[in-house]
Amino acid sequence: EAVPASEGSRGVTALQDLALSAFQGDGAAPDAKATEAFLQRMDGLKAAGSAAILSNFADYSDLATYLDRSTPEPKGVVMDAAAVAKFFAEDYTDREGGLLGYLGCVDKAGLKLMVNPSTDAVEVEEDVRPLYDYLIKNGTICSM
Repeated sequence: EAVPASEGSRGVTALQDLALSAFQGDGAAPDAKATEAFLQRMDGLKAAGSAAILSNFADYSDLATYLDRSTPEPKGVVMDAAAVAKFFAEDYTDREGGLLGYLGCVDKAGLKLMVNPSTDAVEVEEDVRPLYDYLIKNGTICSM
């Protein structure tokens, strides 16, 4: 079922990122069940008229850089509430600048993180709540 666009997502091309790394799991060839689930997801996106990008990027900052080079148009990646919560719970100590450096790459590329169904459904830890609220306020994160 189509989700109406929020004020923050109007005029943005929303992409469902289908990362090969999630599909392949531990790097082994996917089994028949995983392949069928993937194909069903692709069919569902097509039936809903959703745009999708099949990528092999390790994270959203790499995807953001690629999309920034590919088009000047506003763009966003649709994520469910659990994926956004995980995004803020990740340990970014291996990345220069930590979580702020990671989000800076995403923001610099103008990529919106579009939450389905809404930003209110995301549960983040209290220590990152002010950052999450700021990103909603400046439009980097918005509801679908």
